[in-house]
Amino acid sequence: MKKIDMLADTLKDQRSKKVVFVSHCLLNENTRYLGGAFRKGVVTEIIEKLIEEEVGIIQMKCPEQWAWGGVLKKLLWLSYSSEGTMLYSFKPVVLKLFMIYTKIVYKKLAREVFVMITDYLKSGYKVVGIIGVDGSPTCGVNTKLEMKKSFEYFARQKIATGRDEFNAGLYNECAVDGKGIFFEELQRRLDSKGIVLPIIAHSLIVEMKGEKTVIRHLQNDLKNQM
Repeated sequence: MKKIDMLADTLKDQRSKKVVFVSHCLLNENTRYLGGAFRKGVVTEIIEKLIEEEVGIIQMKCPEQWAWGGVLKKLLWLSYSSEGTMLYSFKPVVLKLFMIYTKIVYKKLAREVFVMITDYLKSGYKVVGIIGVDGSPTCGVNTKLEMKKSFEYFARQKIATGRDEFNAGLYNECAVDGKGIFFEELQRRLDSKGIVLPIIAHSLIVEMKGEKTVIRHLQNDLKNQM
């Protein structure tokens, strides 16, 4: 028996040995895109449920914060109200370079999360799931914002466009089925090693309507893993 195993047995404590990985903004909506925070800070119904289930919560980095210019995502907003400008005339090149850069950063961040997941699994812990955000171009699970459509939508907007009008048009025009860029890369890494984990979605679109994630669905998905 290895020393570390002997110590784990001798020094056994209260830890549940269960963890869940969550998208950054579920614990901190301050990193959402401007106009996209519909709570003061935390998506309460999800976090309270995880606390109740005594699951360790691992907050993944916000890929958009790291790739798109910090908390305010300044690179993302360069295309806003750009229709008719020099930038817009070079949009195919600009968008291509933006996506190449985004994927480079996201691959690095996905690798970091993947390494953490495998570390927990090898250490005998249970990763009960990953929680993403439907409606995000990055962390979408079933629904994402398509980047080319979003670029076009941003380019047509005026600075004076109100928040509600902006969000309604954004999701009506640009939401499509599929995983976001970061979750797609993370899924690819998990698949490459045959690691199967439930990936659960909190809906940004539902949140935008002032509604809450259906706790029963989240609870059942987690309990199936416990």
